[in-house]
Amino acid sequence: MRIRVLVVFVLTSGYFHTAIAQTYRQVSYTTQSGLPSDHIADVVQAGDGIIWIATTRGLASFDGLEFSIVKDSTDQFPGSPNTRLKKLSENCILVAGLNSQSQFVVKYRLDSVWHNLAVEDTATHAPTRFWDATMEGNELAFSYVVYHTLRTYNPGSDSWTSSRLPDFMQKRIIKLIRHGKRMFIITRDGIFEDQGGKWREVGPYMAGSQTLHPVDMLFDEGADGKVWLLGEDWLGYVKHDEFTNIPLGTKTINPFFRQLQKNSNGFLFIRGSRSFY
Repeated sequence: MRIRVLVVFVLTSGYFHTAIAQTYRQVSYTTQSGLPSDHIADVVQAGDGIIWIATTRGLASFDGLEFSIVKDSTDQFPGSPNTRLKKLSENCILVAGLNSQSQFVVKYRLDSVWHNLAVEDTATHAPTRFWDATMEGNELAFSYVVYHTLRTYNPGSDSWTSSRLPDFMQKRIIKLIRHGKRMFIITRDGIFEDQGGKWREVGPYMAGSQTLHPVDMLFDEGADGKVWLLGEDWLGYVKHDEFTNIPLGTKTINPFFRQLQKNSNGFLFIRGSRSFY
């Protein structure tokens, strides 16, 4: 049954807040409400309306009435401040991050069944992994960066490939993005696309004489074909290789945006100091 209650979530260090549209009533959810932890790492809503919440002590789901803590036979769901969730399709979500043993764990829920992606990762002293995933049919394609290496899972051959990133990209990565067969890495110096094993810069993007530095990129699935770019205090889009900067009019001098999401109601700008999203 699809949930139709509109709920807006605000991630804070100690509570999980909701504001129900048009009633202007705020409710705070904590461990006493059924969450595994009061520290929320990420939130995503699946195609069936269920809301999934990644916390520092595991994963939970919310059906609009109550929370359920998610477990499987391994009981090894990620539970760290850097855990991230992503909706890959209407019937698939993915969660990835470190578990309680500091192991990098990747799990995805396809057609209401949880699956584990076996990750050959022995970098136990690397707390940050930048990752992204797409669905190729009903198969998961997954990539992540750890230290200076890009690792990609290929569902067709059920195998992993590894490649070392160029020196100029190392230690400057902000985000890894997959869009179909294309792969991008956002760094502090710009956006780079993998073109046959060689990384080529996309852009640069300018506002007058100022060079803009994106922190996130969003491919619009609509018919206009826009690619949205987010900076720490700006928003713009690329269409037909032309960049348009959009004034945000925010009252905050430097909001330090980190993530951009879009749905039928508009944009959601996410602030924070986490190392990746």
